[in-house]
Amino acid sequence: MRYLMFLTAVLPIAAVPINDDEQTRIAQTLDGTWACVVITHEGLTHNDANGRCVFRIGNQRVRCEAQTENSTSVSDWACKIDVARQTIDTELLKDGKPAGVVRRGIFKLEGNTLWICEGSDRPTDFTCQRGDGRFLYQLKRVNDK
Repeated sequence: MRYLMFLTAVLPIAAVPINDDEQTRIAQTLDGTWACVVITHEGLTHNDANGRCVFRIGNQRVRCEAQTENSTSVSDWACKIDVARQTIDTELLKDGKPAGVVRRGIFKLEGNTLWICEGSDRPTDFTCQRGDGRFLYQLKRVNDK
């Protein structure tokens, strides 16, 4: 009996699969415009209270618009979201075609705050250290109306 209790305590509980309709419904909660509040790259944190960097998520695409004093840069990414695993994979597009730059990430959504941590290898947590090549974005939903 003690062995059975031990196995029950240490074996992981299988995740309940999410059907395709539920996957789509939950993924659509990420659709919309998100303004960067904080960007961390390799351990260096940059506050963006002015919302100069904006993410537009929808239709399996992410558009990143970053403004500087003199210009605006726009990059488009194909996007695959797995709600059950809370992963997001993006691939840079150039003229609508894959450009060979792939980022693997994880996300966490709490109310109107979205965290995305990404790198060339998929992170297992929401941290960025010097030399790891990761980006951590803290985003706030923008009212799209």
